[in-house]
Amino acid sequence: MSSIKLNRMKCPTVIVTKSDKHTWVKHKKPLRHIPRNTDVCIACSISDIRPMLKKMPKNARPYWWCRLLETYQMPKDKILREASKVNVLVNSLGLYSWFRKYGIDSDIVYQGYDRKWFDIGPHRMNSVGFLVSSKKRKRFDVIEKIIKTLGDQKRYYGFGLDINRAIKKVVKKKFSGFTQNAGYADLSKLYNQVGIWVSTSTREGLHNVPLEAALCGCAVVYPDTRFAGCADHCIDGKTAWRYSAGDAVSAAETIISADRSRVEAHKDYIKNNIGDRETCMKKLVTILERK
Repeated sequence: MSSIKLNRMKCPTVIVTKSDKHTWVKHKKPLRHIPRNTDVCIACSISDIRPMLKKMPKNARPYWWCRLLETYQMPKDKILREASKVNVLVNSLGLYSWFRKYGIDSDIVYQGYDRKWFDIGPHRMNSVGFLVSSKKRKRFDVIEKIIKTLGDQKRYYGFGLDINRAIKKVVKKKFSGFTQNAGYADLSKLYNQVGIWVSTSTREGLHNVPLEAALCGCAVVYPDTRFAGCADHCIDGKTAWRYSAGDAVSAAETIISADRSRVEAHKDYIKNNIGDRETCMKKLVTILERK
């Protein structure tokens, strides 16, 4: 989506990859080689940095847009070595502070939100929404414990992509509604149906899902860990409701306390401090032009 937006802004971009598995948004067929007239190359994964540096034109400027600390791909010390070879962009305060801790400067560039998220209700406060995934960092184990703790006090809804057989069994038994391979329309309907959105992931950059849910009018309950991807817009007592990460009892208590009193403040904060995708891409262009 960022590449599409940049092209519409008359800033020509191309995607270069040998394996295109993206199905979320229709897009032009990627190239297999970096064009010779490229001015800036941006790696989107830590594993892309080395081949990008090897193949990019001599005078192009190298960047890495870190949107997740990919310690599942390589150890921390190697990530830092790779990052030292390029200009680093990050999409969250958590990532910015992590790199700064190890002496690496970076610029925060959010991906921004797309103007497709609207608060149209009905937002039933007895309904709770979750992102469901088999990935360990998404913490379905916490979701399962939250549901066990709350029991029939709430109704549970969610969406997901990569879920295994064991999780499917739990979803079928415990969830009142679930959408797999959800599109924009499905997600908008889901976000507007539930009153409370609970984020459980503990390793993200800027986590899109709670941001989208907030723009659609959900009260957001989020974990208090740096890499939850929520700290850029979730402020306990002002925009959202915080619980102790990994603690299902803390999460359940917070869900019971949550109401809609912070929803409008949350929406305003996202619009004023994160910005939509066009605003964020204008910031990216400004950063690329100054270096």
